[in-house]
Amino acid sequence: MNGYKNISIAAKGLLEFMEYFSFPRKLAIVYYIRKMLLLIESRNNRVINNDSELLRLIAHRYDENLKKFITLWDKHVHIYLIGLPFLFDKEDSAKQARTAALYWNVPEESLLKEVRYMPILEKLEHDVRRDVSEKLNISHFETGKEIKEHTFSKRIRLFIDSVHMNSTGTEIIAGEILQHLSGGRQ
Repeated sequence: MNGYKNISIAAKGLLEFMEYFSFPRKLAIVYYIRKMLLLIESRNNRVINNDSELLRLIAHRYDENLKKFITLWDKHVHIYLIGLPFLFDKEDSAKQARTAALYWNVPEESLLKEVRYMPILEKLEHDVRRDVSEKLNISHFETGKEIKEHTFSKRIRLFIDSVHMNSTGTEIIAGEILQHLSGGRQ
């Protein structure tokens, strides 16, 4: 653990834990947790719609935090910055939010809000990841092309909520990542 002298105690502990459990240090697939974006929005207590000032703030914070997270790891592992898809597309509407609410047995109010802003946040995240990967000269790949080609009624069966995929969705994404990392060879 001598190689970790110049990082925080928490980061050192995390690295030691991951190393103990045979974390492959030659490869790290990094994506930033989307819930932070939702937290920023809730703290600002404003609806994300076309509020360019709020979206700039979210993009700026996401950019800063993503760079900090990458910097924490970039001396220890090879980083691949990978974006994951959200359930809702810009073409989706209240009808799809209601369908999701019934499918997951959750109140539709939050999903009605999500169907409006999730596509905006997904694009914002993609743009920030692209810019950060260019600035830091790290690999970048956006997944979800196959998933996004499905109709909503098929796409919803790949998610456990509007952000997180189930095992079937995860298998599709894993296949895309493997194909990308192997240069298209499988």
